[in-house]
Amino acid sequence: MSRREALRTIGMGGTLGAVAAGAVYAVSPAAATEPDAELIRLGGELIAAWQFELDVWDETREDYSDEAAERDRAAYEVRREVIERIEAIPATTVAGLAVKAMAFCTCEIEWPADDLDGSLYVGDRLQLQIRREVRGVA
Repeated sequence: MSRREALRTIGMGGTLGAVAAGAVYAVSPAAATEPDAELIRLGGELIAAWQFELDVWDETREDYSDEAAERDRAAYEVRREVIERIEAIPATTVAGLAVKAMAFCTCEIEWPADDLDGSLYVGDRLQLQIRREVRGVA
């Protein structure tokens, strides 16, 4: 199995599929009054960005040109930007924590935190946030 196929299986098969219900919730009228409404909205953006990235990967799978690599990188950057916005907002509800968990599950190990000395990765920071924030929700 290739790296792309593995990421597709992990991302779409389990976590994102399970959280897709959150994206439906995000467009409901009740979501506008949810304390974590912005996180929930960003969760819908993350699902769309991840699907876009997977679609680009499918299109460039056998293309080893610089242009294809640039398209892959641009699609990755769309998802990364959404995750950074998710990371910046504390979660106060279970729905918000679910979005943080989804963001964590889409992080890749080679994505170091640019603002740190490299000892923590974005996924590590999200995991620590989830652990801290779950106490406030419980």
